[in-house]
Amino acid sequence: MALQVAVCAAWSCAVWAGEAPLAASDSLPAPAVLHQEVTTDTTAPPAESTVTAPPATASLPAPQAGWFDRVQSKLGQIWASPQTDILVPGYSYHLRSAYSPEKIRGFNERAWGIGMGRHVYDADGDWHGLYAMGFWDSHRRVEPIAGYAYQKYWSVSPQLKLGAGYTAFITARSDTLHFVPFPAALPLVSVQYRRLAIMGTFIPGGHGNGNVFFLFSRFEL
Repeated sequence: MALQVAVCAAWSCAVWAGEAPLAASDSLPAPAVLHQEVTTDTTAPPAESTVTAPPATASLPAPQAGWFDRVQSKLGQIWASPQTDILVPGYSYHLRSAYSPEKIRGFNERAWGIGMGRHVYDADGDWHGLYAMGFWDSHRRVEPIAGYAYQKYWSVSPQLKLGAGYTAFITARSDTLHFVPFPAALPLVSVQYRRLAIMGTFIPGGHGNGNVFFLFSRFEL
């Protein structure tokens, strides 16, 4: 009884003082959390990345146009050119030292014919042309020929110039493969005055074949 009175008295004093002890079931108050404001320094340099960047790849140069592409481009320019040529074959001369007099008398050397072509002049003033023509050959048969021609020009005067180059073509002859077309290439020279050019080539050969100078004219329209 005396113990109960003492406990009651102690509890009453604690309540009176506002400091009542915590019951066993009461939890301790959570500790105060201090709020710290995080500020970002915009002037500070960014932290270095630990990831290594791949090495820069140097740009590769553009591939150069191949030989076939350049030829195709040049032929396309000539084909689309409005500059037209009229070709007139006229004479073929057989070397007398390569044939007997009887053969020479039987040959036709008036190589009359007709043809047309187109051409362009490049930045250096050189001539590039495509052409097709037909003419009487040495045996009085029609020989067709079509191909490409090139002339490097040297000016003698403002109106007169000399040219040298080559021609690559396809032709067919009665005395060669019986008119089966075949390719060939020959040297080509010219003398041009204004728009008229006299052009010539030499067909090599042995005794009894070839050895022919062939001349024709070209007029630029």
